[in-house]
Amino acid sequence: MKSLSLLFINTIFSTSFKKFFWYSSNYGMLFLSLFEIGFETNQKINRGSFLNEREEANESDH
Repeated sequence: MKSLSLLFINTIFSTSFKKFFWYSSNYGMLFLSLFEIGFETNQKINRGSFLNEREEANESDH
């Protein structure tokens, strides 16, 4: 009886641990993708402001 209850507890623990690992890995992927999107957006904004500055400099030359 004792071994059966230990097996039951072990099964519950392992499944909850697997669920926790699955959720944490999904949230990790979500966080990474959001971070990547933010980084790309920031690069585009920087690139856009750089292009605007270059255009303004060209206009002031003429």
